[in-house]
Amino acid sequence: MPRRAVACVAAFALLLLVCLGALGRLLQAEPNAALGVDPLNVDARVEAITAALNQNPSDPTQLAGLDAETRAAIARDPVDARLRALLGEVELRSNEQALAETQFLAAHRISKTEKLALRRLITASLNKGQTAEAVRYIDLFVRRWRDQFPDAAAILAPLLQDPAAYAEMLTTLQANPPWRGALIRSLVTSDGGLPLANRLVLDLSTSKSPATPVELRTVLSALVRAGDYQGAHRLFLFTLSDQDWNRAGLVFNASFEPSGGTPVPFDWIYRNTAAAYLESSTVAPQDGMNVRFLDKPAREVELRQTLVLEPGRYRLKVDASGALLKAPKGLFWRLRCLKPGTEITRLDVAEGTYRNKENAVEFDVGDCPAQSLELRSGLTIDSWLYRYSGRVTFHNVSIERLQ
Repeated sequence: MPRRAVACVAAFALLLLVCLGALGRLLQAEPNAALGVDPLNVDARVEAITAALNQNPSDPTQLAGLDAETRAAIARDPVDARLRALLGEVELRSNEQALAETQFLAAHRISKTEKLALRRLITASLNKGQTAEAVRYIDLFVRRWRDQFPDAAAILAPLLQDPAAYAEMLTTLQANPPWRGALIRSLVTSDGGLPLANRLVLDLSTSKSPATPVELRTVLSALVRAGDYQGAHRLFLFTLSDQDWNRAGLVFNASFEPSGGTPVPFDWIYRNTAAAYLESSTVAPQDGMNVRFLDKPAREVELRQTLVLEPGRYRLKVDASGALLKAPKGLFWRLRCLKPGTEITRLDVAEGTYRNKENAVEFDVGDCPAQSLELRSGLTIDSWLYRYSGRVTFHNVSIERLQ
């Protein structure tokens, strides 16, 4: 055969193979049709076997046929983890659990993130009581299949009741996996999961990867919503850094030192409004929290902190400086019980211009699990007849116990 004819035949054969492959991919949604075009299309073979298994065959003859088909495909593609996992699924449907697990493990050795194999290995580990191993498989599963996390989350809360599983999970979380925040969020909303989330954050606080401010706020907020103010406050204190521990007291950060972290319960929470601009500073003479009023009705002033004061007698002290402060309907610090929302005491803020003026009031706390200390104005409705202007700097707002 002339050399030119040989080249033409070779080119035609290559073109035919390319066309067959392209046609096979086009028919991927119809795997049996794709296999008719290209019997070696492994993706179509996987789809066809999967579709057959999704029909939940129970007849031994059908299962034997799928077994033979899958083994033949493995003979052609021995390192395709999907085929190994499918063979394990066929054997599992045939009540050959030991053989099935062998195939799932083989698939896992080929590809650590083979989806079906990981699902079945998680189930097998749980059935055998190997909870720590189950946690390791779950870690691999959710690292690769982040959108499948809700499936894993459904079993994590009960699983973590087991000491071995909890210890393995704590070790895993110390490596800061990308799904750690999702786990915390899932636990605080699941039945019985909030105490586990609380414990995990506490245990992580002594590790090299402590809970992030967002993770801490998630658990603290959940505890507060559940009415566990004491537990939330303990968690807040136990997770403070050495620097923040120096700010601890009945009022946290009483001198309003600036903090760039995420606001959490039991710290100062504040924001600007249309009528008032708030900014903390360490530069004298404006060291503390500066509240600058913008010559508008200031019905809302957003500056508050949640406290946990035990029953007893206390003194609230405020050290402040004013600069042309005008508050026609009054400005005051109010302490109220969060539940049922009753006022415990209030302390007025003086108008005018003055430097480091200290004012105090004594009060009693009764049966009240948590309190809110907040700066308020006397306005109940926005009225331009009562415009607030000037500045007040709160150098220190503290509470001391008297008895």
